[in-house]
Amino acid sequence: MISRSALAIGLLSTLLACSSGGDADDSGSASSSKPATSAKPTTSAAQPPASASVKIDKGDTKPGVDARVKAEVDNREDGLTGTALAVSGAKATLQTPKDWQTTKGETTVVTSADKKSSLGAAAGGAEKLDKAVEALGLKDCQWNPAESLTIGKDKLPGSGADGLCKKGEGSIKAAMVYGEGLFVLVAWEQGADDASLFGSLRSIVRAAQQGSSVAACCKALEQYSISAPPDKKGGYLLAIGACKAALSNPDTAAAIRAIQAAAKGIGLPAECK
Repeated sequence: MISRSALAIGLLSTLLACSSGGDADDSGSASSSKPATSAKPTTSAAQPPASASVKIDKGDTKPGVDARVKAEVDNREDGLTGTALAVSGAKATLQTPKDWQTTKGETTVVTSADKKSSLGAAAGGAEKLDKAVEALGLKDCQWNPAESLTIGKDKLPGSGADGLCKKGEGSIKAAMVYGEGLFVLVAWEQGADDASLFGSLRSIVRAAQQGSSVAACCKALEQYSISAPPDKKGGYLLAIGACKAALSNPDTAAAIRAIQAAAKGIGLPAECK
């Protein structure tokens, strides 16, 4: 027969064993939960914040600056036909709107009749920006990053940028293009004639080489007209008239193109090509 003391000792041992097993289970449960809590921060840190992605996408573009110059100028040949503007020292020329007022200077300024649209041209590159801004009466300009451009019929390599400036008490939109030693800045008020300004930028072409001379072309046309067949003489007379009119055009390349247009259907001398 088991004594009461022995029975009491057995029950106590059983209780102690159960208590020890419960603690072990709790300890195992706690240690298995630790990896779940430590994995959480690692997962969120692998993703960059949304604002960083937005900054990379937008670059350094300025609020309120319309992106126009790339779409309006790059790889477009539909330039304005107006008044030729040749800038001394530049390797390129452009056309400006007819009947706009031209004021010569270090920066040549061309202004619309209502004074709401203007263009400034100078020989050089982006270093001419400050002078051109001053010449057009602008201040406090902000610019988007410059973009590469292919300009005009001659596919000239260049650059351009869009901007927003102040003029008087208000804001005015602006754009610049430069290449082949020619810098052009345009600015226009809200609702003003910006189409003519961008047409001027698209009209930029390489200036004629020094060997090309309108006077030499005129002389050669006169010589050709002497021996021309009767059915061609009228064409030569038209070409000679266009040539003499082009003598006053400072843009030799534009003058030669005008002569070529007037001389369709006749053989042109080499001096006119």
